[in-house]
Amino acid sequence: MTRFLFDFYAFNWLTYNKYMKNLLAILISLLIVANLGEAQIQPPVKIMPLGNSITYLDWQGGYRRLLKDSLVLGGFSTDFVGSNNYGQANWANPDYEHEGYGSATIMRAAGTSYPHIETATGRMTTYQPEIVIVELGTNDLYSGGRTPAMFRDDMRKLLDTIWSVNPSIKIVLNTIPPPDTIGHANFVPLWFNVIATNALFPALVSEKVAEGKTIVLADVYASFMPPESVKAYILDGVHPSYDGWNGHPVGGYRRMAKAIYPSVKSLIDGLLILPFAPILLSPLNGSTSHDTVLSLNWSPSNNASKYRLQISIDSGFISIVHDDTTITGTTKQISSLSNDSTYYWRVKAGNSVGWGEWSEIWSFTCVDPVSVRLFDNLPWQSILYDNYPNPFNPVTNFQFTIGNFQLTILKVFDLLGREVATLVNEVKQPGFYKVYWNASQLPSGLYYYRLTAGEYSLTKKLILLK
Repeated sequence: MTRFLFDFYAFNWLTYNKYMKNLLAILISLLIVANLGEAQIQPPVKIMPLGNSITYLDWQGGYRRLLKDSLVLGGFSTDFVGSNNYGQANWANPDYEHEGYGSATIMRAAGTSYPHIETATGRMTTYQPEIVIVELGTNDLYSGGRTPAMFRDDMRKLLDTIWSVNPSIKIVLNTIPPPDTIGHANFVPLWFNVIATNALFPALVSEKVAEGKTIVLADVYASFMPPESVKAYILDGVHPSYDGWNGHPVGGYRRMAKAIYPSVKSLIDGLLILPFAPILLSPLNGSTSHDTVLSLNWSPSNNASKYRLQISIDSGFISIVHDDTTITGTTKQISSLSNDSTYYWRVKAGNSVGWGEWSEIWSFTCVDPVSVRLFDNLPWQSILYDNYPNPFNPVTNFQFTIGNFQLTILKVFDLLGREVATLVNEVKQPGFYKVYWNASQLPSGLYYYRLTAGEYSLTKKLILLK
């Protein structure tokens, strides 16, 4: 009987374990399906190939098609954006899978005018790419009187123009492929110009990274080495071939796509991670402002392409007075704030994956710079009190009473007697007044403030200590 009961319970325990394992497997499967479902609905990463004829030349789509195919094989969902749809069957047949923007020379037209660079603003605004692949074209290289330093400076201008639209755009900067000096001996001087220009690009990339921008260098030039590999061109010697014309088995566009792919992949990998919560910078938490127009600032977040700012009159964000999801930078000017009100604000960053976590919640209070409390019984005289705090940095307040309706003037002077601020200059009615002063634009030092009200006049000292 004991053995029977043992076998019975053992059987049921094993059955229970098996049931629980099956249930757990079903739950895991459902979670996997849910996650896959989320991955499938993620919008594709927008990529804009930006350059000159090398970007779009070739009836088969140039490196754009090959790069797109490689990204598809890598499991990445991308959308090549732009208005140049050349490729596929012929240039008249739009190739919407491998779009880009060719015919974008960056050379100066005259003096310091950059007509082609300046149009990049409209392209970024229209197509809103998350990644831009930038390269110099043959028209840039062939323009007379140009030097490597000028190419570098022009490229810097183009990069800054792109980021002026959206600082979060990520850029792949291609080195310049070498010309075919074997089939075209006259290209030897051009080759040396290419080498010298490419040598300046790493420092340019480092410069922009130090500024907080996301930019990587794709060494397209190296993919054409050793020198005999430059036969991977069409007959003109400067535009790459697709399948290896001129007797070479591997075309130049295949080499370009292979060189660019790792850089694009690394940027997409970053975009597929939710950005971290931004760090709030100003106004400082718990600070007081005497303006009703404020600039809110926060630190950039990794992989962010947009930010959401919320402002509320309560810390639980039930009564939200401002909610903006269209911000692409790290600052936002807010107007129409009310005096004698405390506001709470927070920011979160987003990208194509979604929104990250909210930042900390900070608060600030808007205070009328001049407040007044009228007396039931009129004061019999005007009095200037000591400012508080003193020393101060950078805000202090002045308090005074006015005994009669009279012109009231409150001014601040530096140590040499020069007027640095006029805080009050109008007729005041009898009452108690408080005036705030922000001296953030002035250096540390000793200052004087003087109240004049009718025949009453008194001067006192204050110290700005930063």
